Amino acid sequence: MAKARVGVKTKKIKPSGLTQKQEDILQMLADGYSTKDIAAKTFRAECTICTHITNVFNYLRVNSRIEAVVYGFRKGFLK
Repeated sequence: MAKARVGVKTKKIKPSGLTQKQEDILQMLADGYSTKDIAAKTFRAECTICTHITNVFNYLRVNSRIEAVVYGFRKGFLK
């Protein structure tokens, strides 16, 4: 039987297929936050937030924030 490694973080994937952090960032985009606002709120660098947003776009196969937000609402994982 395989043992879980102690101290190793695993990413929890939501039903949307996104990680919790990606889903949170997408929700903030839906709420109208800018990249700078999201960075300040999450205590992350703006370039880190841009990377998360790019990863969301790639996973959802969209090309803009608007498309990503609309997709999230249509699929029911944004409120």
